[in-house]
Amino acid sequence: MVDSWLQAGLLDIAPVSLEANALFWKWLSHLHTICSQRNLGYRAVAAGLAMSLLAEVASTAEAASGQKKEALPELVRGARSLLLEGMEVRQVASQMGVSYPTLYRHFKQATGLTPKDYASQVRRARAEDLLASTDLSVKEIAARLGYSSASHFSLEFKENHGKAPSHWRQFPVR
Repeated sequence: MVDSWLQAGLLDIAPVSLEANALFWKWLSHLHTICSQRNLGYRAVAAGLAMSLLAEVASTAEAASGQKKEALPELVRGARSLLLEGMEVRQVASQMGVSYPTLYRHFKQATGLTPKDYASQVRRARAEDLLASTDLSVKEIAARLGYSSASHFSLEFKENHGKAPSHWRQFPVR
């Protein structure tokens, strides 16, 4: 994700002071707490918070340099939150009051990822967390994540991780 931001030029910023940025420190503290507790689904939440932190750094740098570019527009922040909650991409567009092409364009421009790619990353992180931290069967995990079948989940997981979910559970590679 950070690579996408670098390629899109969103993190091409000069060093800035964040000492007085209360929002940055609040999110950093929250990120630390989330990562320390390692509750179910923490990786997806941590990824979202990390993006928020980067956006705040970029925004602070832009403000300091007088640039007007907004790192993550409200539409993208709202869409990202809904995607983290597991909402389908087309439902997110509807919830945000925009067409899917409009959401796609703004999301891709701001993050370097399509909404669908972002949702897939979140879903993969949740799958890893469920496999690593629960005794749920592959079928139960597939159902929780909204897959049409356990075989569809297993196939997609194997394509992304090189191992079937049950094998990955025994020998996780992160």
